Amino acid sequence: MEWHRKIPKKKKNIAWRVIEGEAVLMPSERQAVDRESLEVCNQTGTAIWEAIDGKSTAAEIIKRIVDDYEVNFKKAESDIKSFLGWLAKKDLIEW
Repeated sequence: MEWHRKIPKKKKNIAWRVIEGEAVLMPSERQAVDRESLEVCNQTGTAIWEAIDGKSTAAEIIKRIVDDYEVNFKKAESDIKSFLGWLAKKDLIEW
């Protein structure tokens, strides 16, 4: 299956908040807050993180970001693919 058709889902064990426009993500099984367990997303990463609703495909997320930020489709596609890959590698989302 092409990655565009996949539906990313936030892992249930992730605690997160948006602070001053940036999403701060932390696996909730970590009792002590240590800097290595925290991940901070920039404004665009936060928009992508918030768009991950467990219902929208990667293609729908790309379209939303392109429409909201008026960015080039190919650039957004490349950046979002990379970001979703990073989130998956960090075990913050599943497909």
